[in-house]
Amino acid sequence: MNCLWNEQSMKWMTAALLLTGGTVFTGGCGSTDQTVGDPLGVSSDGTLATETSSLSICGNGVIEPGETCMSCAADVGSCLPINANSFESASDFSSWTIWNNCATDSSWYVQRFYTLNDNPAPGGGAWALRIHTTGIPAGCVNPGVYALSPFILPGPTNLAGKTVFVQNQSRNGSGAGTVSIHFYNTYDQELGAGFASWNSDAWLFNADPILSAVAPAYTVKLRIRYGMNSANGYADMDLLRVTVSP
Repeated sequence: MNCLWNEQSMKWMTAALLLTGGTVFTGGCGSTDQTVGDPLGVSSDGTLATETSSLSICGNGVIEPGETCMSCAADVGSCLPINANSFESASDFSSWTIWNNCATDSSWYVQRFYTLNDNPAPGGGAWALRIHTTGIPAGCVNPGVYALSPFILPGPTNLAGKTVFVQNQSRNGSGAGTVSIHFYNTYDQELGAGFASWNSDAWLFNADPILSAVAPAYTVKLRIRYGMNSANGYADMDLLRVTVSP
């Protein structure tokens, strides 16, 4: 038998042997036979080993790990809106609570600010909420200016165990700050909270990271809080949207 015939023939022989898990001639002329592992991936218990993918596929009708109403409404269902605020009227802000930790003077403020002629947030109307901080003395704990919304009641929606999403746009000129969500029971006792830092920007409105948090047991209402923690800074907030998983 010449070497050329052997190598050509072994193409057919290899295919047959692979189906039985036998020995396979793997070298050229003069090589020895070598035993290979199970080519079909059959496990020791005789079952066929398969490879699964961890990637979810939005739109396949199955709620897969990692899918939410924000990322895949087609499978999970649409998020339910429970609050929206663009601060277009005085009543949109009149019930908020504001305070300053460790102010060095009285110039700090939180107020509605007219932005129509000042590069407003796209779709945000003519007004935003402006936060201004003063200097911050050394050693201050939780420094900055804060604005806390009134209680938001979701109506007939049961919040406990649901994921709540908070969307917001801001411009802050690289000033540090957060958007947070605070959960309460019937007795106005805080049960838990979630926080997300603003994106830094060059004083242009952009979407901040979407804040998501699961409402603890017994949650019946919530509040949204803005906090600016940089000294002598300014920040504008707009297009606040609060939704909950179906």
